[in-house]
Amino acid sequence: ESENDSVVLRQVDEVLERFEEASPRLTAERIDPLDPESLQSFDELLRRLRTVYSDEVAAHERAIDGGRAAYGRLVDFAIGVLPSLRAVIDELPADDAATREVTALARALTRLPADSDELLTFIERGLRADGGRPIPDHEGVRAALETTLEFWSEQLGATANLLQAWSARAEFPAPLRRWALASRPAFNEIAVTLAGAADDLGRLEPLALSEASRAIQAGEAAIVI
Repeated sequence: ESENDSVVLRQVDEVLERFEEASPRLTAERIDPLDPESLQSFDELLRRLRTVYSDEVAAHERAIDGGRAAYGRLVDFAIGVLPSLRAVIDELPADDAATREVTALARALTRLPADSDELLTFIERGLRADGGRPIPDHEGVRAALETTLEFWSEQLGATANLLQAWSARAEFPAPLRRWALASRPAFNEIAVTLAGAADDLGRLEPLALSEASRAIQAGEAAIVI
């Protein structure tokens, strides 16, 4: 421990002592997670934080579970719609503008299963507590999931509108018009589902426990319970 560190720690102790002197109802404690002698106090701090924020954590976990379920429906939808979409592409002129648009859509949907693996891995890691992060990062997971669901809701909603237009355009090939008319309701339905799940995530209040987690990971934090 350097001389500068010792000076800083003494200053911290002095500040904590002033807090205790200011009110008999206040108890201040300095905890060093790296100090074996502080491990019991650190574990007790984590337990109290989880207890204090248990209702908020439960709300986040419900919304995250709903978001994961909605994203799973998106992946299932993509897998289900791709065969018919590719069949339509095979019947379209290669140099047609509509062909290029629908091919771009097929490519985006094709990437979804791989993107899903990455997102679900991120979620699982974010909700896991370990030595490096003793408190799960619910807020980080919530934000990532909300952003992803909003993006795909907008994309599929726009696609549903596009399909409506395609189905009415006489100059488009008949296979594309028939597919567009038949597929539009499914695109619209999944877009609405994703929007609802994203809205549930967006309505959550920022989770103070996640802020405490990031502060603890940074190495220095003042936590008031």
